[in-house]
Amino acid sequence: MILKKIFIGSFILSILSGILWGIVGLFDFELITCLLGPIWLTDIIYVIFGFSGIFLAVTYQHARKKWFK
Repeated sequence: MILKKIFIGSFILSILSGILWGIVGLFDFELITCLLGPIWLTDIIYVIFGFSGIFLAVTYQHARKKWFK
């Protein structure tokens, strides 16, 4: 059950990450840096986004078969 919650959280983070990188690509505007400033916290947020994407890539087939029948 906890793995399903982590999967859903990673899915949401990946969607947010895609939207944020879309904003960077279209408008050359980094929303996270604008909100938090150029501090180490922005790096941690981007690393969390990266880990959520890796987690989804690794567990997608298992999760799809187990939870989303």
